[in-house]
Amino acid sequence: MQLKIASWNIHELPPTVRNEGRRWAFDSELPDIVMLQELSELHVDHWPLEYVETCMVEPSVGRPGRSMGLAIASRFPLRDVTSLLFENPGWRNDDDERPLTAHPKGALIAEVMHPSRTLKVACLHMLPMRLFGVKEESSEGVVYAQSCLSALTGCGGAFDVVAGDFNSELKQVMALTLGMAGSVGKRPTRNSGQSHDDIFLSQHLRLRSIEILPTDSDHHAVIVDVFLARQSKDDCRS
Repeated sequence: MQLKIASWNIHELPPTVRNEGRRWAFDSELPDIVMLQELSELHVDHWPLEYVETCMVEPSVGRPGRSMGLAIASRFPLRDVTSLLFENPGWRNDDDERPLTAHPKGALIAEVMHPSRTLKVACLHMLPMRLFGVKEESSEGVVYAQSCLSALTGCGGAFDVVAGDFNSELKQVMALTLGMAGSVGKRPTRNSGQSHDDIFLSQHLRLRSIEILPTDSDHHAVIVDVFLARQSKDDCRS
């Protein structure tokens, strides 16, 4: 059974661009599961899949009173939907031109009721460590990444898909920590040439192809085509 999964940080695109983006960013065929980061609550209904779940996890920088969040959209029913806040390290960047204070990031978790097998998926967004002068490979950066992954695994059960904006070049290390495999490798997923976005897959999903599409966001859309193994009696979840 084939399955198409996409992840995209839409980074508060203007409404008109975002509505068009849902039509062209994913080629001519909309994926079966779409995971979005940094969307506004004003635009959560613009993704033409039958089942959509969202959570707003952070304030919108420069737009008082508005929130940014995560979404999982699917052709298949969603159940056991949970939102999760990652620990806020309290970092600050007191740059005179663009002072920043770290705010909580998090994950949206759900089970996708695919006819072949139930998939546990997570859409996440992690802090951009570099904006706070924290190197990803430093002890401080490693501790933050580990705290996010620990919070995720603390939700119980293994994940089949973990996708989103990891804001780190060390994604493969994170994937291995979760017992999964990354899809993107070192391919750039941002206009800056950085590789921050990825879709991690469990052993039940075999990567067939990957497409990284430039968009009007500063993040590219990551789309994977996978082969989905049918669920056996031994690995059925209760």
